[in-house]
Amino acid sequence: MNSKATGTADYSNLPINKGVPAPVVVKPQGDVNNPVEFSGTGLAGWWVWIMKVPIDGYSFASTQVGPDGIWSVKEKLLAAEYEAFAVQTDNRERSDWSPFFKFKVE
Repeated sequence: MNSKATGTADYSNLPINKGVPAPVVVKPQGDVNNPVEFSGTGLAGWWVWIMKVPIDGYSFASTQVGPDGIWSVKEKLLAAEYEAFAVQTDNRERSDWSPFFKFKVE
């Protein structure tokens, strides 16, 4: 999918649907000259948000999971070390968070 949005996302008041697993995230790839690609799997039609740690409501990017359960989104980031997690949302519900993951943009 190629849809994306960055900025703040307040999902904290959304109820957690324990039947919905956290999205799976493949380690991000990219550098300052090429957009960082976030990708993985989730529930078809749900939105995956890549959230920055510390948790301040800032998202790196978001995209909708395709009908095949695969999602991908690219975002230009500054050179730095980052920590993030992913969460998926739909119809005012959300999944648990994915495990935190670290990556470096050089």
